[in-house]
Formats: sequence, C-alpha cells, structure tokens
Amino acid sequence: MQNNQYQFDVTGISRWLNQTSTAAAYVKKQFLEQRIALEQLFESYEQGVINARSFVREAEDAAQTMNLLNQTDLDRLNNAIVSAKQNMASLGDSSRNTLNRLQDELDELQGRQSDIEQRRYQNQRDDLKAQHAEAIANGDQEAIRNITSALRISEQIYNERRRQANNERTKALKERQGSADLSTPRTISQTPQRIIRLEYPGGDVHVGVTPGDETKLLEALKNAGMRTV
Repeated sequence: MQNNQYQFDVTGISRWLNQTSTAAAYVKKQFLEQRIALEQLFESYEQGVINARSFVREAEDAAQTMNLLNQTDLDRLNNAIVSAKQNMASLGDSSRNTLNRLQDELDELQGRQSDIEQRRYQNQRDDLKAQHAEAIANGDQEAIRNITSALRISEQIYNERRRQANNERTKALKERQGSADLSTPRTISQTPQRIIRLEYPGGDVHVGVTPGDETKLLEALKNAGMRTV
C-alpha cells in the first residue's frame, strides 16, 4: 500500500501523512517505554529492590535522558530525588549523632574528657565550615562575616577549655603528691650506737655510746673508779 501511495500520490500529501504517522507512532512508543521505565524505577525503590543511593543515581540519569516525559512526570521524579537525598542525609546525621553520643559516654567513663572536647570542637567546626561555604555560594556577606567570627570564637573556646583542663590536672597531681608525702612516715636518721654494759655492786646497766666515744666513756669511768666490761 505504501508503494502504491508513493506511486499514485502526485501531490505528496499521502506520503507526508504516512511519514508523520510513522514518526508519531515511534515517538509514542518511545514515550511509553520511558513511562514504563520510570514506573519500574519507582517500584524498585518503593519495594526495596534498590537502595536510596542507587535510586538517586538512576533517577538523576533518567531526568537527563528521558526527554519525552511531561512536566508532571519530571516534577514527580525530581521531588523523589530530593526526598531520597533528604532521607539519606537525615539517616547519616542520626547515625553520626548516635555514634558520637556513645563515644562521649565511653570516653567519660574512661576519663578521656579531652577526647570528648576535641570531637565536639571538630563537629562544630565542620558544621560552621559547611555554613560558610553555603554563605559564600549565596553571596551573603553578613552571614560570611558572622560565621568567620564564629569559627574564631569556637577555636578560642576550645583552647581555653584545654588550658583549664590542663590546670586542673596539674592541680590534682600536686594534691595527690602532697597527700602521699603526708601519709608516708618519715624515718629519722640516727647514728648507730654501741652498747656498753656497766657492772656495779648489786647490778649492771647498758649504756649506748656513739661510735668513737667509747674511749671517752671508759676514761671517765676509770677516773670515777668504776669497773667496766
């Protein structure tokens, strides 16, 4: 029939209509294929066949390549991408906060307060840097100045806390050393004595003499007329 149309179509209208119909059918076929692929993508994500990260990647590719979709389909696709990204960000924040809270609790139990302070400072600094980048992207000069000052103050606070913590540790160490010195009995150093037994009628007595003074003692007793052993 096409050959006959081409053969007897003097004006070319029939050939144009035939080509137009063929092109329209092809476009309709491509459109339906894209709609089917889009629905399959949503179904895979909703049923858990693919995770959020994979869905975002495939959905972004679809938004670039599925050029026959109408605005309603594109809006639905873009909204789903935004929602999936928000869910991933929320889950990431939640898991990170849980991890930091548990790590803080463990460090506190084990006496690592400095690790807690450092982690909190780093998290705060990362958040401020992200805000700073966003302010630059938006051209918000006031926000840029405020966040720059906040970064500087955050560092000053962290350094001050570290200084106070070091002072407290030094003070506690000195107090422990002082307590140990008070609790340790002091031994009085004494020069060893030599014991000499003195006998006298009716008894005897032991006398301690510093080494070197024995001769002096014996000489004194001799002069006093006493007998020694």
